[in-house]
Amino acid sequence: MKTILKSACFISALLIFSLAGCKGAKNNSALQSDGISTKVSIAKTRTPVVMTLENNVASFDSMTQFFKPDYAQETPEQNEETQSTSDSKNQGSKGKKNSKTTTSVIPGLRKLSEYLTSYSSEKKRIKLPETKKAASQKEEDYSDRPLTVEDWGPKNSVVSEAANPSFYVIFSVPVRTLTSLDTAESAAAIMSIEPPIKGSYHWYGTQHISFEADEPADPSTVYTIKVKPDLTSIYGDTITGETTFKTKAEPVQIKNIYGGYIKEKDCAYDNTTGALPPYENRVFVRTNYLLTPDALADRLELFIGEQKLGRSDFTVEGDFTNKSFSWWKNEPECEPEKNKTNSFTVIINAEVPHNKIITVKSADDTKKFTYKTLQPFDDQGVPEYANYTSGNLGNPITVRLTQAVDLQMVLDKIQIRTMSGEVLPLTKDNVIRFSGARCVHGVYGRMQFSVSLLPKWGTRA
Repeated sequence: MKTILKSACFISALLIFSLAGCKGAKNNSALQSDGISTKVSIAKTRTPVVMTLENNVASFDSMTQFFKPDYAQETPEQNEETQSTSDSKNQGSKGKKNSKTTTSVIPGLRKLSEYLTSYSSEKKRIKLPETKKAASQKEEDYSDRPLTVEDWGPKNSVVSEAANPSFYVIFSVPVRTLTSLDTAESAAAIMSIEPPIKGSYHWYGTQHISFEADEPADPSTVYTIKVKPDLTSIYGDTITGETTFKTKAEPVQIKNIYGGYIKEKDCAYDNTTGALPPYENRVFVRTNYLLTPDALADRLELFIGEQKLGRSDFTVEGDFTNKSFSWWKNEPECEPEKNKTNSFTVIINAEVPHNKIITVKSADDTKKFTYKTLQPFDDQGVPEYANYTSGNLGNPITVRLTQAVDLQMVLDKIQIRTMSGEVLPLTKDNVIRFSGARCVHGVYGRMQFSVSLLPKWGTRA
């Protein structure tokens, strides 16, 4: 009993000490005794909390009230008198307080009405530093060199990703003086591009002419850069060496194909079944840039097995609907006004046998794409676990075939035997799932169906 009383007194003392020492409290907690109970009040709280001690033990209700949060709005305290910095220096060790209150002011602030904005329509003219005239610049002396074309471009091909390419020639010696580089007509009289393309000529010094295209060039077109054959340098020497330069068409690359193509995004094709008749001779082709159908046909190589087809054995049709297959960074694109697209339907006009591999490739690239024609009819076995039964059928069996068959064919040609060799009768009531793995426009590919051994053979689950 003494231990309990000591503990209760210790807890009371701890609460009084801790709360009395809170920051901002003006009065310490007081212990008042009325002979029967002791009350502890905490000053400086928004709502006074009183804890009653009966026989030196806190009551349950008073403890609950003590720890209950008080969400009442707190009343701001009055500003206390503070001491200025200047006064504190004069106080010395006495530490007297100044009765004046301090006020914080941000220097430089004005009323909003005092801020004025001045508007003016007059334009200020900025004087730029003068540049030296071309005539005052000293030209280097290359009179001992012959006039030739030192460099030209683009040498390899016009890249399809380049929006507006540049064609240029660089001569070994100046062909114009600095004072004659004012107009582009002088450059156009020296250099030309065939076939023509919209753009403008520019001088980059006395030896460098560039043609900047204003429209995308055709990567499948070979462009010819021609330099005037009787061109003379500023020293009077006539040009020697090669003056005609040809670019190369960018290689045509096939990005994707789909065998058994029907239209838009429909294909009668399954990797197990192959392409289904009558779509075995149709393949969808997506290229790396826009081409005309004839341009692709000239670069396309087709094989049936090992036999290469001639140019007359297939035709190429452009797809201008933009509704065909879409792959990441290889979307369908077309320019109908130019008869160009990156999506094509290739139709093989020659006979296409079943059970063959069709190979499609570009003559500009080594990568090959293949698809299968109709594969032989066969079964793919019976998996150990039947699908699509939902666990409510007795002894389910799933059968997979490489091609589709009708229901009567299943009933006539498929037998189910027991381990003892007994043939179990199979009726249409046993067939519970009957579907093709791919159905496009009524054309079925790989088949899968399930049968259930009804109560005559087993029991329902």
